[in-house]
Amino acid sequence: MDAGDLRVHCLHPLYRQYLLNCGDPKLNMDPFEYLGLRLQSLSAAFMLPLLLTTLFCLGPISLLLFNYFQISSHSQIPSSEFLIVLRNVLLAPLCEEMVFRCCMVNVAASCFQPFSVVLFMPIYFAAAHLHHALDKTDFVCGWRQILRVHCDRLIITYLFGVYNTFIYLRTHHFISAFVCHALCNFIGFPEPEMYYSLNERWKRSVVLSVTFIGILLWMMSLYPLTNPSLYGNKLFV
Repeated sequence: MDAGDLRVHCLHPLYRQYLLNCGDPKLNMDPFEYLGLRLQSLSAAFMLPLLLTTLFCLGPISLLLFNYFQISSHSQIPSSEFLIVLRNVLLAPLCEEMVFRCCMVNVAASCFQPFSVVLFMPIYFAAAHLHHALDKTDFVCGWRQILRVHCDRLIITYLFGVYNTFIYLRTHHFISAFVCHALCNFIGFPEPEMYYSLNERWKRSVVLSVTFIGILLWMMSLYPLTNPSLYGNKLFV
């Protein structure tokens, strides 16, 4: 992402709001508030979706911790690696959530039912990540092979888009979508090799147990922790 892309990502939502502010009663509010950039219930919007996403990711988190402590020597992180982490955890979620959730989801939600928005809008979100298929693939390979290799990641990206769109519609808070995106980018895609690389069998059992418990707690907490009344959400109710 270059400077031009960054400027477009940041300015596009405000430009869209200027063009669409035309008589819809829902738009009779501050443009920043409409985009989910609001201070009301900010602490809840930060903590509760982060807690919810952490519950769902307990398995991958435990796997990362086991693999980290299993490495005997911890070398210093190169500056280039730090910049990549900064891009993935801060800049990418910031720009993508502004465009896809604050901008595109708001437009779609004014025209379609929430279920349709949650189901179909993440298709654009997943399609926008197709360029990652080229990161580790030779240009000699055809598109069919590229899509076959990275199909699993595209599916995971789509499912995450469904989840984060649901979170945004329930909270109407940019910060909620941002922290969920940042956490998932920090954890990364689940790698089966990391699980099978664990030396002790009990560690694998712990990872599986924690994964099951985390998903169960996530399912029990999904609707209570995203109740719109907790976030002062009066737009998408």
